[in-house]
Amino acid sequence: MKRFLGIVSAISVLVIVAAFLVPLPIHREYRAVEIKLDDPAYRRECTIVMDGSYVLNRPFADDRFEGDLVVSLYPETAEADGLSALILGKNGSPLWYWRYASDGPNPSRPDREEFILGSILSNVFLTDFVICIQGDNPLSESGWKDGGSWGGWNDRTGYCIVTNCDSYEEAVAKVWKLYYR
Repeated sequence: MKRFLGIVSAISVLVIVAAFLVPLPIHREYRAVEIKLDDPAYRRECTIVMDGSYVLNRPFADDRFEGDLVVSLYPETAEADGLSALILGKNGSPLWYWRYASDGPNPSRPDREEFILGSILSNVFLTDFVICIQGDNPLSESGWKDGGSWGGWNDRTGYCIVTNCDSYEEAVAKVWKLYYR
């Protein structure tokens, strides 16, 4: 009996350690809506496709996502060559995309263009999340000027992409729930 308990304990410890070390594959498609916080009439439907791996680090550190995140409203996210790893902490993580320029001065070392779509605020396992669109983003529609070289997110008039919601009120509630947690 004592040996059995020792084996069960060892297996339990291995399972717990493996849960924090082994990345979990994520292949999800979310329905989402883009809203503007100061305009309840503004609503654009979209889909978000995530393909990559999720590393669960709680309670030791922030979780991490590595892979692709494509937003249908922003085709540049599909054309990008990469997305920086998302550190999914309390304060969110920037969606930092890059692509290689085809006509750089040195063909053996291509130039890299970078852009930040916004930042992502999420709960555990990315079941619900909000993307706060940067205001002065070169991908944004003209007129989105909040200042700064990459802009910032304005919590009064900002644009947000919210997953799994059906109404403006539900979307705003999710924004505030994840933004002020």
